[in-house]
Amino acid sequence: GNAWILNRQYDLAIKKFDEAIKLDSHYAAAYQGLGVARAYKDDYELAIENFTEAVELSQYNAKSYLSRGNVYAKTGDYEQAIADFEKADQVQIPRDNIVLPRIHMSLGNAYAQIEEYNKAIEILNHAISLLPDFQDRFSGRHSQDTYKIGCTLYNSLGNVYVKNDEDDQAIACFEEAMQLDENCFLPYLNLSAIYTKINERENAIKCYDKLVTTMFKSNFATYLCRGHFYAKIGEHGKAIEDFNETIKILRTHLENIHEGEVDCNKWAVAAFYNRYDAYLKIGNAEKANEDFNKAKELDPELTEGSHISFLFPMMALIQKPDIYLYPPLHGWEVDLSP
Repeated sequence: GNAWILNRQYDLAIKKFDEAIKLDSHYAAAYQGLGVARAYKDDYELAIENFTEAVELSQYNAKSYLSRGNVYAKTGDYEQAIADFEKADQVQIPRDNIVLPRIHMSLGNAYAQIEEYNKAIEILNHAISLLPDFQDRFSGRHSQDTYKIGCTLYNSLGNVYVKNDEDDQAIACFEEAMQLDENCFLPYLNLSAIYTKINERENAIKCYDKLVTTMFKSNFATYLCRGHFYAKIGEHGKAIEDFNETIKILRTHLENIHEGEVDCNKWAVAAFYNRYDAYLKIGNAEKANEDFNKAKELDPELTEGSHISFLFPMMALIQKPDIYLYPPLHGWEVDLSP
């Protein structure tokens, strides 16, 4: 079942966990697995039921509280989510330098969602203090998981600083996140967004260009976001080039898509819709109309004044899901309206 989850074959995973439960109805890990598979299928009600079974069978396992809290957060029930994260912190089994920071990160993110930013900053800084010392980054003492959790924590803290209008602190956090995991997509994206916010366009474009030279050079979101940036600053020719690349990659991706992966249609809508707007800006009404019609085929509710924004699930575009439902099911909103 766990293997099928990592392969994004959630229906097959559910069948295997059901078989495990038939063999042992008190096996908490099987209910945990069921909850994870159903959460990734967006079946949150059943996922919560499964995690609750896991909690009742293994009341001292922090991971089940953490997973259930993440689903509560995904559904907007932050009060229940915070209660679960706090319970996970109390039981602390397993107690290690990976699970414990995850708990505090989820707790901090939940407080940020209800706009208690100072509380969130305090909790996330505490989570970072629980991490090992990263001064000697190349000693080989730390696992890749340790670096990834460090990167994600600094990225989350940076997002909260942005919400709290503390731009300098946010920039420092995103830069630290990039140092810890240079192959993580979001710190680059967030850093470019904050440079755009404070009108440092040259630094913003450096961040986008860096993505194109890393493992993300084949990632449609890289070109979609950079194209959107170019359009915002009036460089519509460059924007169209990036939207062209986005659509090209998406077409290839759609041919190879697997169950549970990113829904490419919504990203295609954003690409066609933004390219439509760019063509309008340069006076090519014929191509603009073609793109608007293509976008509307994919989303019949689309209008010329539609607001388009999506959530980037944390690293979901580039990394297989963790069987404990981590990274947490929350995201960073990207406004993709022209």
